Amino acid sequence: MRLDHSFTVPATPDDAWKLFLDLGRVAPCMPGAVLDTLDGDAFTGRVKVKVGAVQMSYRGEGTVTRDESGRSMVLDLSGSETRGAGTASATVTASLAADPGGTRV
Repeated sequence: MRLDHSFTVPATPDDAWKLFLDLGRVAPCMPGAVLDTLDGDAFTGRVKVKVGAVQMSYRGEGTVTRDESGRSMVLDLSGSETRGAGTASATVTASLAADPGGTRV
């Protein structure tokens, strides 16, 4: 499944990129996500996902790869349910581009 989403940050691309380099500041912007540990480009965390009346909690790990010249980053994520045997994985790609309102992510 592929989901696409974009939004505008009211900052210049240079300022927005500096923010994106700090995962500790980015994680709280992702609904339901909590960053537990951060070691270089590797991290662990938790996320709660709610679809309708069903809510699931996952604990997992991930890595981040950054392309400074292209102002993009890729998060490779995997986790398992905290209650149950379910697993999930995702690849999140974000790229920054100048936009009249600031920076388009």
